[in-house]
Amino acid sequence: MKRRLLNWKFVVLYLTVLLVVCAIPGTGYAFFDDLFGVIGDIVETIATVATTVVDVTVAVVDLAVGVVEVAVGVVDLTVRLALTLVGHTGCVLTTAFDPYGAILASGGCDYDVLLWDILTGGITLTLRHVSAVLSLAYCAVDGCVLASGTEDGLLHLWIPSTGELKTSLSGHTGAVLSTVFSPLDHHLLASGSADGTIRLWNAETGAHTRTLEGHTDSVSSLAFRLDGEVLASGSADGSIRLWDGRTGAHQRTLTGHTGTIMSLAFSFDGSVIASGSTDGSVRVWNSEDGELLGTLDHKSPVLSVAFATGDSLFASGSADGVARVWDPRTWKVKAMLGHESPVHSVSFSPDGGILVTGAEDGDVRKWELTSVGVRFARDPANDFASLRPARNTSPAGIWSDGTTMWVADQHDEKLYAYDMTSRARDASRDFDTLDPAGNDSPAGIWSDGTTMWVADTHDRKLYAYVMASRVRDPSRDFDTLDRAGNDDPWGIWSDGNTMWVADNSDRKLYAYDMITRARDSAREFGALRSAGNASPLGIWSDGTAMWVADWFDEKIYAYDTTSKAHDPVKDFETLGDAGNSEPRGIWSDGTTMWVADYIDDRLYAYEMQTGGRPTGMPPPGAPDISSVTAGSGSFTLTWMAPTSTGGSAVTAYDLRYIRSDALDKADANWTVVEDIWTTGSGSLSHELTGLTGGTRYDVQVRAVTVSGEGPWSPVDSVTTLADARAPTDFNGDGRTDFVDFFLFADAYGSTNARFDLDGNGVVDFADFFRFVDAFGS
Repeated sequence: MKRRLLNWKFVVLYLTVLLVVCAIPGTGYAFFDDLFGVIGDIVETIATVATTVVDVTVAVVDLAVGVVEVAVGVVDLTVRLALTLVGHTGCVLTTAFDPYGAILASGGCDYDVLLWDILTGGITLTLRHVSAVLSLAYCAVDGCVLASGTEDGLLHLWIPSTGELKTSLSGHTGAVLSTVFSPLDHHLLASGSADGTIRLWNAETGAHTRTLEGHTDSVSSLAFRLDGEVLASGSADGSIRLWDGRTGAHQRTLTGHTGTIMSLAFSFDGSVIASGSTDGSVRVWNSEDGELLGTLDHKSPVLSVAFATGDSLFASGSADGVARVWDPRTWKVKAMLGHESPVHSVSFSPDGGILVTGAEDGDVRKWELTSVGVRFARDPANDFASLRPARNTSPAGIWSDGTTMWVADQHDEKLYAYDMTSRARDASRDFDTLDPAGNDSPAGIWSDGTTMWVADTHDRKLYAYVMASRVRDPSRDFDTLDRAGNDDPWGIWSDGNTMWVADNSDRKLYAYDMITRARDSAREFGALRSAGNASPLGIWSDGTAMWVADWFDEKIYAYDTTSKAHDPVKDFETLGDAGNSEPRGIWSDGTTMWVADYIDDRLYAYEMQTGGRPTGMPPPGAPDISSVTAGSGSFTLTWMAPTSTGGSAVTAYDLRYIRSDALDKADANWTVVEDIWTTGSGSLSHELTGLTGGTRYDVQVRAVTVSGEGPWSPVDSVTTLADARAPTDFNGDGRTDFVDFFLFADAYGSTNARFDLDGNGVVDFADFFRFVDAFGS
């Protein structure tokens, strides 16, 4: 275990008695020195640490107003301390933005909730309480209330526009430590208390609707998932419980923390939940199955956590006086924001451009955040530099099946093929049939593995070709583009259900149903023009982001696939600097992005750093095969999950098999079946069919997580059962007839065991008479 900087057991004690101390307005560290001398010493030490903690690669923003630029990992982030909001006379324990990000509420030990104009830093209203304010929450729509939970066990509902107290809700027998509104039902309010319960309230009527019980200690934190379907609660008992956001039914319990869960936050996409604890860590969990995805080590109690809109950033506040800003794609620290005392609260503005931190010393600080784009690293070792020698001098669209890269050439009216490993030309896999088909201006290309579609900028259509033969298949053409107004088609990409087509003139991505080829305007990307993406050409997506190459701007724009909004954090800004000044087609394997350059006749390569899970974790261990049960030309494999998943949830399992009598069992000679099991697909079992009956096979299975593929399990073997059909039914049509007779006649005199019905080693008259007896059966 790593050595800790301080004895945090005393710090936890300090945090525990803080609620009592907060009952005395204006108290400071002198009170602690008189009552708990050792705690006062530790608090002073924390203040010292807050000004001296420096990460090797990340600067700490100093206490003066200034700017720090941090360039570590994916996001280049500029952080500016814009304002220090002065007004509290005691510790600040909680902060919350109104739905529009114009007003900030803050509360704490001085019994006041202050409402601030976040633009100017001026106080607009003061809401007086009679005990310490421990939690705040705004309703998510205009006209709703502000809720404040207090040390005396009350929940107050305020009209924030006027400062009027609407009502006070009683029922808890302990301090109200956490408060949150449902995003689904804006009147549903949840409160967590030191009495160990969660109460659900109707904020419109003030009625108590339900009590959720299950924790064995104080409920110190609450969070709703953005869709309102799940409520998470964290407790001093170290557990996180997930509840149905509508009914309050308990769903599952997450365990692993060894301290109080001080804060919880769901990612905006709902896939993960982050928890901050007094054990000095942030844990990141899969919100669907509860698997631990990763741990972020703070070395001091984590008091608050929050995600920014769109999951572009994540923040955590700690007892060491530092608020850390993380990139949730890589979970690397982007900035460390220093206070002189523990940071109890971190809150992002609704647009993600402001982070507010509230601290023990009464400071509220406003930090302005600016992401200047994703600096995807250039990877010249993976360039395709052989296009010009191959005379592929007008590269447009590109697509790969992982083995071969195809490059559309506009002048030669063909698709050139290159080996993905060696980058060498593979002329045997060229598509030479475009010109005879009339496809004389090929641009974007995309395939589902069976059909290759090629966009034609002149004919305003997508031509289809059979992948195996490279022969034209007009029945699968998309000839509806012209009627849709999509008259300048370039890049194309599909998720298997929808085909998107970039239009260079209309500056949008048209969408078409893959089955009917009819236009589907509801799935189109129309924000290209407003984003400045005025010359869209190649497109590619990982299912989360859609990237669009712009030849004029020498960059690749990114758009969120759900909202269709521009996501500048994921833009590729470095093409021009790399000399990649004429980008056309783009394609990625999820690790490397290749960009075709029309002038340089090459494919430039860039490292991709995408995804939304912690990285740097080990791959999973090997699963354990429980049994392999033989079937007729098949077998059923059952296995157990690996004992170690490397800290990441298993997302899939792969299977591979080979004949046991194979002479060469090198990896390349095994048959691999991917995704025999995926998350949520049921028991760890799979039936493999289509094998040869009466044959012995070796089989293995491996686990796959976000960190990669684990090792194959130890080999197990099974002999499949012989075919169940009658021994004289040679063609398997369910009867013994003349077709079988001719097959038998061809084999007569041979040693083919299939036709040796009496088993004497040769196909002879004895077998013939057996066949005659069975004829017609």
